[in-house]
Amino acid sequence: MGLFSRDTSRDPALTRAFAQYAAQHGLTHDGHFPDVRMETTLDGVRVYFRQREEEDVTTNGDGAETVVREWRAEAWVEEPAWLGDLSVDEEDLVQRAAKFFGAQDITVGVPAFDKVFVVKCSDEARARRLLTPKACEAMLSCWGSNRRVRIGRGRVWYRALSMIEDPAGADVMLRALTWVVASLGR
Repeated sequence: MGLFSRDTSRDPALTRAFAQYAAQHGLTHDGHFPDVRMETTLDGVRVYFRQREEEDVTTNGDGAETVVREWRAEAWVEEPAWLGDLSVDEEDLVQRAAKFFGAQDITVGVPAFDKVFVVKCSDEARARRLLTPKACEAMLSCWGSNRRVRIGRGRVWYRALSMIEDPAGADVMLRALTWVVASLGR
């Protein structure tokens, strides 16, 4: 999977490569590289892919603003109603501080997963039923230094924190996401 970050103009050769890849694999394709959007159904699961530039503005102590533009690629599954209010996200500094002051999350009994992710759900038994050991393994395999996977607001997300140049990289993301969704218990 060719992942990288760069500011690029619309590249006709890569636009054709993504369009050709989409046509060969039955994906709906819209956009020009690097702004690519695709959707398809894999193993009975409707999945979406998009790549776009995001802008972050930070302000230093003197009030000076810095604008950082970065490319992100993401794949997601929308509205699986059976997820309910399940939320699974990477543990961050805020969540660690909340735990320090007594906030609780749900542990699912997979130590590597419980160490990386924070699980919230109004129905603890449902969360454990959905987050099977196989689903935890699938989510851990998607998680990495420049990749994030999460569940929330009725969606399952898989995000690369850089641009994907190779259309096969989008396919890898879509298939990995489909594996996560298929691994979730019902």
